[in-house]
Amino acid sequence: MASEEEAYYGSPAPATPASKAVKSGSTPGKAKARTKRLEEDLAAAREETQAIRKKLHNAIRKGKGIEQEKNALAGEVKRWRQEAESLKENMADASAGGAGAEEEEVDALKREVTSLEQKLEVERKVSEAGGKETAAKLEEKEEECRSLRKEMEHLQSAVRSAAERAANATVNETRASEERERELGQAKALQRRVAELEGLLEDAGESEQERQRMLTETLNLRNERDELETVKLRLEGDNAAKHEQLVRAEDELKSAQEDLVRATREAEEARAEGREAEREAERLAEDGRAQAEQAVKDAEERALEAERREEESSAAMQELTKTLQSLRADGEDRKKKFARLQQEYASKLEGARSEIERLELEAEGARRAAEEAEARAREAASGAAASAAAEEDGDGDGRGASQEELRSALLAATEPLSAKIDEYRGRLDEAEREAERQRQENRQLAASLARAEVTASSNLAAEEAAVGYKNDAEQTRQRELDLREELDAVIRDRDSLRRRNEELVAGDAAAGDQEVKLMREQLEEAQALRMREEDATRKCKQLQRENKDLRWQIAMTSSDDSIKIDVPKHLDPKRNLPQPKGPFAVLVKHRKHVAVCYLLFLHFLVYFALTHHSERSHHHQQGQLQHQ
Repeated sequence: MASEEEAYYGSPAPATPASKAVKSGSTPGKAKARTKRLEEDLAAAREETQAIRKKLHNAIRKGKGIEQEKNALAGEVKRWRQEAESLKENMADASAGGAGAEEEEVDALKREVTSLEQKLEVERKVSEAGGKETAAKLEEKEEECRSLRKEMEHLQSAVRSAAERAANATVNETRASEERERELGQAKALQRRVAELEGLLEDAGESEQERQRMLTETLNLRNERDELETVKLRLEGDNAAKHEQLVRAEDELKSAQEDLVRATREAEEARAEGREAEREAERLAEDGRAQAEQAVKDAEERALEAERREEESSAAMQELTKTLQSLRADGEDRKKKFARLQQEYASKLEGARSEIERLELEAEGARRAAEEAEARAREAASGAAASAAAEEDGDGDGRGASQEELRSALLAATEPLSAKIDEYRGRLDEAEREAERQRQENRQLAASLARAEVTASSNLAAEEAAVGYKNDAEQTRQRELDLREELDAVIRDRDSLRRRNEELVAGDAAAGDQEVKLMREQLEEAQALRMREEDATRKCKQLQRENKDLRWQIAMTSSDDSIKIDVPKHLDPKRNLPQPKGPFAVLVKHRKHVAVCYLLFLHFLVYFALTHHSERSHHHQQGQLQHQ
């Protein structure tokens, strides 16, 4: 115990073989005898090691077999879960369809069949056609009842086989736990044997070769211990997997219970919703009938209004078409008349211009003739002035008269030309006014044509509106048909909800009791598995603690630095210790340096005191000698 405590909590450096021999006071003869005993013990330990190794190999093979069995059991458990889920789904489908998975549900179906037969008799009395339809439904129900009975028998056989497999699984699990306990016992025996060998190693410090041999044997034992640890880790993994399976099973049970509660609550809600839906369907049916009738009336009124508007728009369109055609004909006539007048005006204007030019030429010729006559008169007057100087007094009045006659003759010759020029100018002004009037009429005609085109476009819009009214009437009729179909669908849904409510009332009670019973059995099995898993976990933790102690002891007695150990937490130098606080935190943190400096200072003081005292004593002795 003392060696174990020193090995765990720390001890001084391991003693050499010579020091151990001095302490124990042994002699070479005793050492040889002890060496022989150690050799014998080593041979026995090797034999035991071989036996333990064989046992470990057997245990490993058994562990592999157990792992295979575990995998097979896991596959069977998975298959059982799938069968259970399919059973739940079948039960849910059977409960939703009005039948259960057990005999009670079959009885409920029988009662439902009898009630349907009674309803069949009543409906047969009411209507022969309804009776045939009810008989067909009754036959379908009976066929469904027979199929559900077969499915119930199949599910019962599946449940029995699942129970047998679960029993076999529990037996295999108990065998595996016993084998694991046996292996743990062997590991404990091996640990005890290692402890004995360590005690022998403490006494066998005389021979380094023997110690190295023992160390190799210890390392072999450590390897075997590592193999045992791997087996233990595998078992721990198996236990963890089983624990996870148990947790999942518990979660599935809880979820199944929650699903059962939720299913019952949903069934109640479905019943309430069925009743509410029935009332709502009746109310919707009444509202739908009223709305449908009102929609039909509105649609008929809109259709009549659309037809009336269509007739009005068609009549207005015809009138506008006639007006537009007449306006277009008038426009064509006006265009032709304007073109003819324009041609006449152009020809007249051209004739007037040619006549004006001719008259201007004639006026120019008359003017030239007058000028020539006046020039000739002047010449005659100037020629006669010299010859008739004497006759100036008597003939002056005659020349003035001849000049007046000439002027009057010129005016008489130019007056017709001026009158013709004025006449032609008046005709030209009148032709221009006529052309302006024709232009004004053309502008008015273009405006009336534009108004006619606008009216025609509005008439086209009216025609499109009439087509839209027709489409609205068709859509209203289609909406009326859709409303009637929706009303029929609501009535069918109400009937189906009523039937489903009756089926739920008949089949929920039996299915709920059977599911609760099955879930209780699964919960009990899960609790038993959890207890086994807790025991296995506790044993594994104990084995781990013992294994840690063994590794620590082997590492303390071995000189091999490659051996790694698990240092206790209170001895781990890498552990994050609390940092010192306060005014002396620096001294506490650097206490090693402070201690070294203090020791150096003390050495210096001692050295100084010794040297100073020796010098003083030397001088004192020399003084005494000189004095003597």
